[in-house]
Amino acid sequence: MRWRRALEVERLSQQFEPLEHRRKVIVGMGSPMVFDVMDPVRPTSLIWEHWVRALTAASRTNSSLYVIDPAASPAK
Repeated sequence: MRWRRALEVERLSQQFEPLEHRRKVIVGMGSPMVFDVMDPVRPTSLIWEHWVRALTAASRTNSSLYVIDPAASPAK
């Protein structure tokens, strides 16, 4: 399932390509178990290729990915 999220990041980033010279933000809302953005373990990870493609697409379009965990404790 994590590879699907990587594909979504790639797909969203590619949609931003026509918007040049602007920063773009992709926000994922949910628990880290749902929207895990941890680096996969290379070379044993099955999603490594998808992860690299997603990050490449985000980098090419000047997109940033942020994850908001609504269950996280508030900062003090």
